[in-house]
Amino acid sequence: GVPGIAAKVFAAVAGDEPVLLAKKLPGVAVLTSGKRAMAGRRAIDEGLADALVMDDGFQHLALARDVDIVLFGADALAGNGRVFPGGPLREPMSALERAHCFVITGVAPHNEHAVRAFAGRLGKRFSAPVFFAPYVARGLRPLSGGAAVAAGEKMFAFCGIAHPAGFFRLAGTVADIGGHRVFADHHRYSGDDMRRLAAAAARQGCGALVTTEKDAVKLGALPCPLPVYVLAAALAPEPAFDAFLSGCLDDCRP
Repeated sequence: GVPGIAAKVFAAVAGDEPVLLAKKLPGVAVLTSGKRAMAGRRAIDEGLADALVMDDGFQHLALARDVDIVLFGADALAGNGRVFPGGPLREPMSALERAHCFVITGVAPHNEHAVRAFAGRLGKRFSAPVFFAPYVARGLRPLSGGAAVAAGEKMFAFCGIAHPAGFFRLAGTVADIGGHRVFADHHRYSGDDMRRLAAAAARQGCGALVTTEKDAVKLGALPCPLPVYVLAAALAPEPAFDAFLSGCLDDCRP
């Protein structure tokens, strides 16, 4: 793990998501590079891994892969179905013929009907299976070794992620959220940000702040007038996905 202010420094250099992965996956090598193939070659040459996972790589056709897993967020799905800049897609839907499976993340009661309808359309058009993966809250932890959340504590939520609504809903399952603020994705926090957040929380009658694990790696030792807690969350794919992936890996081994 990368503790405290060191995590903030590394996040500024390598990015918040790689640092979060390194913290959550002890013993797993996390490499970043402007050229994906160079990072993969280093992992192989140094004996760091038996398998490589490339994040956000479906369009990275220069690097061959054995399994392509395509994720859709449950609240956005395919959007308007158009390619950027006219919509959220990076390739036409026809490119999904390359996918070995689809995983729809963030499935929850409020979007389940739309998700199942979308999954049905994917299943009719493509031969790859579709799996569901809700996010689950694992509880709250103090950012810097403070006390546990006091019973009945009202909290002010903040984040700088691409889809904040899901975080706020999930936080609401384990905490009394009295207000929230959204920053731009990958926002770099400052001491002034923390003071303003504490002031906004106080105006809403909140005695503590809560944020995401991704945001937490960038907070380091920034002073804050109020306690800061981190929502521990995890993706929980259905068991059938684990079985499918294990089968794919078995097929890839020489």
